[in-house]
Amino acid sequence: MKKHLHLPFIIALLLLVMIKAWATPGPRGNVSFNILFKSTTAAPQLIVGEVTGAISACAGTASASPAVQQFTVSASGLSADVQATAPAGFEVSLTADGTFNTSVVLTQTSGLISSQVVYVRSSAQAAAGNISGDVALTSGEVTQTARVSGHINPLPLVNPIPDQTVQNGQLTTGVIFTGTARSFSWTNDNPSIGLATSGNQGITPFTAVNTGATPITAHITVTPATASYAYAANSSSNSVSLINTITNSVEQVITEGMPPNSSPQRLVFSPDKSLLYVNNEGSHTIAVINTVTNKVITTFPAGFDPVGMVISPDGSKLYITDASINQLTTISTANYAVIKTVTTGETPYDLTISADGKKLYIINAGSNIVQFYDTATSYFEYAIITGTTPNSIIISPDNKTLYVANYNSHDVAVIDIAARRILYKIDVGTAANCLAISPDGARLYVSLINDKKVTVINTLTRSIAATVDVGQNPAGITTNSDGSKVYVVNSLSPYISVINAATNTVAQQIPVQPGGRFMAILSDNECPGLPVQFAITVNPPAVPVDISIPNSFSPNGDGSNDLWAITGLNAYPQNTVEVFNRYGQRIFRSAGYSTSWDGTFNGQPVPPATYYYIVNLKNGKKALSGSVTVVK
Repeated sequence: MKKHLHLPFIIALLLLVMIKAWATPGPRGNVSFNILFKSTTAAPQLIVGEVTGAISACAGTASASPAVQQFTVSASGLSADVQATAPAGFEVSLTADGTFNTSVVLTQTSGLISSQVVYVRSSAQAAAGNISGDVALTSGEVTQTARVSGHINPLPLVNPIPDQTVQNGQLTTGVIFTGTARSFSWTNDNPSIGLATSGNQGITPFTAVNTGATPITAHITVTPATASYAYAANSSSNSVSLINTITNSVEQVITEGMPPNSSPQRLVFSPDKSLLYVNNEGSHTIAVINTVTNKVITTFPAGFDPVGMVISPDGSKLYITDASINQLTTISTANYAVIKTVTTGETPYDLTISADGKKLYIINAGSNIVQFYDTATSYFEYAIITGTTPNSIIISPDNKTLYVANYNSHDVAVIDIAARRILYKIDVGTAANCLAISPDGARLYVSLINDKKVTVINTLTRSIAATVDVGQNPAGITTNSDGSKVYVVNSLSPYISVINAATNTVAQQIPVQPGGRFMAILSDNECPGLPVQFAITVNPPAVPVDISIPNSFSPNGDGSNDLWAITGLNAYPQNTVEVFNRYGQRIFRSAGYSTSWDGTFNGQPVPPATYYYIVNLKNGKKALSGSVTVVK
């Protein structure tokens, strides 16, 4: 595009040149001059839109739509096409269900690209756990990036199981399945050995059967069962429900061991999730549930009004806030003894803990502040006024930001932890009750207790992305490990709302007892595990072999008849041989009788006498018995 000079400026410039020419001594000739016009071109631009969606997959399998992320690319002034290159563990495509590769080309037309959508999935090679990286977009010297993330669920495993070989009529060894899965199923391709065709969990010992003439073998295939469980506190019935989140049904209600009038509320797992700590506001106690047996193993006192509870990353300490007497109590999980008690601000309702366990952040609903507490020094370092009646607090996955729901000022305060200041507030228009955040930190969920809704906030754009209708008096919110599901406990409705995070709609409802406010996810891995196979071989009945048991021998060291040599026992490898003196004391025992008795007891020769034996061939028949005389 040419840049045009204004006419008056051009005229003035011409006059100046002419005057200078006439004023110069010497002959007058033709005067010539040039006016240069500078041409400029707009700088190339590459604009990347917001990354949306949630990536999740099972290890060894690429994610598939709708479990993908996407963003738009717009551009102008380009001189070359744009190449989008995926980071390690990801693949890109221009269609959601198309072919994905490590890179894809976005074609420009006359230097322009208009809102081209780029889809991103996790690759089959992605490692289990949380993954993230930057999609690089390049056109000549122009570059941009788009941050993507996802969660890869590990496959549940079964540990190897050794094969067994037994005789007909013999009892097998019981099998207990172990591995990373919480439950197992098995199938048997040959039930004629005396074992059922299928079952769950372990295999108890059974009597092997083979009445034929040749060995038979059964192959047992063990598969780690898909399992996804959560716990929900039922405050009105003083119980805790175990929920299967695959079938969306309650499998067990835990009541035994829960104190009367306990009114359970918050739930916190130990780091390995072997224990569940239940905050009983009504009985002022903490109940401890073994998540394998789903039984209450103990309860211990927790002040006067325990409301907030978190656990240290190493699982050694519980931190509990007492809203009535304004205290923070530190309790050892080794013996459930109180380590320390400190005074907080007014009505310490909720708290959260840093990933390294060094800091606690405590909101005080009565004094409208959040306190920064050092767990090593037991010192309150700082306090910030957050808003009116702070009711819930969470920390971002990167541990850089605090989010505080202010009940009466109807907003969420966003706090920079390092700077110790409020960055901004997001108005939600009504009482902000409880909070949850997606694993990638991109979405903040706020329960609106008076409106029967959950507000979804985009933390990148600082704006409300959606509002979802849920049940009555929505309270605690929990996201699953990959962020694809959001669970909302509705304290006055008999169900938990399950929100599809991709569509921001309620996909399902889980029937529960009304009155609860919080839940906690034990496991949410719905990936099928790899099966393991082992064999049980049953040999046919042994061909009868004559057993010859000497009735005397002379262990005098002369090299002749020094051992009690029983012949034929090698046909019965499971045999046992026992010898007793006349008082009934056992002086010899052997399993398999690989070494014959030499007439000693505890290393000393036995005196000449008559002794009594029991030889059990372990062939399903009565044991052989009789006497043997030791002579010198």
